[in-house]
This record gives sequence, structure tokens and C-alpha cells, in this order.
Amino acid sequence: MAAATVFFNASESSNEKVPRAVIDPVEVALLKSGIISGWWPGSRGAMEGVADGSVLPFMWKSSLDLQAFAPAAGKKAPAMLHDDALDREFLRFGYGTNHAGETLERVTNTLASVTTRATGSGYAAGDTVTLQNGVVLTYTGSTGAFSGVSGQGNFTITNPGAFTSQPTGLLSQTATSGSGTGATLAAAFVADNGALELNPIAPIIPNGNAPFSLAVPFRCPLPTGPNAQPNSGGFLFGAQLNQATIRDTVANARYWGLRVHDSTETYLTAGALSAYYEGDPKRISSTVDYRDGQWHVAMLTIPVENGQPTLWVDGQLVATATAGSFVRVNATVGAKRLRVGAAGLPGSGPTGGFCGDVGEPIVVLADLAAAANASLRQTIMNRVLDIWKPGLVSA
Repeated sequence: MAAATVFFNASESSNEKVPRAVIDPVEVALLKSGIISGWWPGSRGAMEGVADGSVLPFMWKSSLDLQAFAPAAGKKAPAMLHDDALDREFLRFGYGTNHAGETLERVTNTLASVTTRATGSGYAAGDTVTLQNGVVLTYTGSTGAFSGVSGQGNFTITNPGAFTSQPTGLLSQTATSGSGTGATLAAAFVADNGALELNPIAPIIPNGNAPFSLAVPFRCPLPTGPNAQPNSGGFLFGAQLNQATIRDTVANARYWGLRVHDSTETYLTAGALSAYYEGDPKRISSTVDYRDGQWHVAMLTIPVENGQPTLWVDGQLVATATAGSFVRVNATVGAKRLRVGAAGLPGSGPTGGFCGDVGEPIVVLADLAAAANASLRQTIMNRVLDIWKPGLVSA
């Protein structure tokens, strides 16, 4: 199949750099098959509804087009930069500067939430619990033990305290109005490094119980040494849903996506890549620190209900969920709200902001871990590896 020349949509935005682009023949075949629901290849823009006969045969938008990916209010967009060695453009979040010399947004030190790690005991409703840095929690439960996440479990944040930097360990109790002891909590901070929110015209992620997969090239800067970025890591790509509006009456956020854990998350391997498929702690993780300054390609597969999500890195299977651990979250709400460079509920602020580089996210309308899709997985992964990790071949 020959390469195809595709023109931009008639209404071009000011930051669309070129009027047309030539697509690789392998990509042409994949796009025409209709199995790809979204592909954002850097300099060439976004492709949606690309199957033959689609009402949108080709819909192109620049990756920085505010009609497609909108930075949060008051935030600078990430920088679109060029990798000279690969001759490919990518988005940089949270470090360095853009072409105008402006410093890119960095992780803030404002506490967003805390998650129970050790439940403790002896707490009573109304007790206030003070943690390091002046954080104050109010216990609202009846079991005497902490559980869940602030505002969603059995406690709330009364005072978020003050931080000059993000802590490297868990927060523990320093005082209480009652007699409870032993609770420790992991802190999450308001983190928006210029995250982009995608609100597509047509659903990119299928509704209901249909499977899908996503692949994302990424690069995380070194956390130590010259030009170190201590906050290297964060959410690459995904969505966060309010479960109460989707599946049941429990007001609990559930998210899926890919995250490189930064040095503040000491309960996990620093730099490990996790694939969240039903929110914390429903995740599968690598044991490798990917904050190495090199490009990698991550793939998460989301199967039908009761299937087994899988995580692939650089064409190799690195983790598979335990059988029976996955209950499919209906993606109806999240289908209209995806984030690149962060997680976050639809309509709310981003969290887990990414510090690093993102290549070209791809969404596939199939469980690429299924045996029947092995050839398709290899075709897609090998095409992405050819671009971002030349010389590697997918298993």
C-alpha cells in the first residue's frame, strides 16, 4: 500500500504547522481498518473516525489545538519539541522551557488528598488528627480505623497544611483530639504540569463492556545528577471517572491509565510504571525504574469484564492482573474526557501531573493481549517501536 497524503480539516487553527502530512503505509492500513479510534502523532495532529465510510474520514487537529487538547485554565500548554535523533515531535510537561523561553508548569506543593496506608485504631467520630506540616484530618467513621481516601472514605481534610516540597515518605500522626493511634497516609498533591484534556466529538474510549488498549511512548528525565528533575514521573494518559454516576451508589473515584511513580510514592518502586485499570489499588506494575532519560513505549490492555488487564513495555509483557480481579468500569463518562499528562475527574482539576515527555498516544478498539489479536498487537507495537525505539521488535 502506498503512503497517503492527508490534508488538514478546512478550519485550521493558527498553530497547525503544515497543511498536509504523509502517513506511513502501515499506519494507512491500520487507520483504514477502523480498529484505531485515536492516534495523536505529534507534528501531524490528531486522527479520529478514520475508517472508510466514517462521517469524519479524517479529522486532523494539531496536538496543541485548543479544540482538541485544552490546557487547564491559567496554565501554559506543554511545549512541542523535536527529537532530532528520531526526527519526531513530542510534548514536554513540567520541566525545561518552551520555544518562547517560558518555564513550563511544575508540580505544586498544595495538598490535594491523602490515602490510608495504615488504618490505625481507637478513633472516634469527630476526632481531629494532625499530621506533619500542619495537615489536619477529621475522622467521620464508626469503626475506629481510617479507610479509603479523604472525602471519599471515612475522613476529610480540615486543614491542608503548608509544604515547601513534597514529602518523600508517608504522613503520620503527630497529635489528636482523641485517643486513636497508628494511622499513616500517603499524600497526593495538586499537580498540573500543563496537562491537556481531550473532549472528542466522537467517543475515543468505547462505552460499556467493550475492550480497548492504549499505547504511549514516554520519556522521564533523570531524578538525580546534572539537570535532575526530582519530580520526574506522573500520569501519562488516562481518565478518571466518578463511580457513583456509572456503576453503583458508592461515591468513589475510579481511574484507569498509565503512571510512572515519582520519588514521593515510597510504597512503590520509584520510577516503576503502573497500569491502573480500576483505580488505586487495582494496578499492575513493572519493577524497573524508567526515569532514565530514554524513550520507552507502554501499552495497557483493558479486556471485557472479568478479563485480565496486561501491561507491556517496549514490546515485552511485564505484568498481568490476577484472574478475577477486574470488574469492568463502564466508560461512558470518561469516554468524553481523557487527559494527557495527568489524571482527574471530568470537570475538575488535574492530579498526578506528569514531568516528562509524551510521544503519540494511540487508542485501539481491541484487547491486544487476546490470543486472537497477537498479530495486530505486534503490527501496532512494531510500528511504534520503529519510530521511538529503533531496532526493538515486539514479542
